[in-house]
Amino acid sequence: MLRFKTVSNSKSVGGERSWPDYERCVIAAPRSKEGQGPDRSMADFFWCLMAAQRGHSIEDITARLLEVSSKAQERARLHDEGYALITAQNAAAAAERGRKTGRGK
Repeated sequence: MLRFKTVSNSKSVGGERSWPDYERCVIAAPRSKEGQGPDRSMADFFWCLMAAQRGHSIEDITARLLEVSSKAQERARLHDEGYALITAQNAAAAAERGRKTGRGK
């Protein structure tokens, strides 16, 4: 099971919401099914989850994921623009469920 420290609505200096460290998510991700490197989909999901827990919007998370994730960039190049959006939506829904059950605080 993946273990990520999450911080709800954390803000950086100046009141702006901080972004999670994408590389840390990649390092903490389980191995891919093929066993060649980290599972980038899981890294993307958990990065999006932490961003949602910090209060970022789905739109902002989607745009930022396309900047930080090589998998999201590759999927967009293959005309699968929905990957980043769906990942952000699923993570935001999970963050909301966590808030309702008292997790992620």
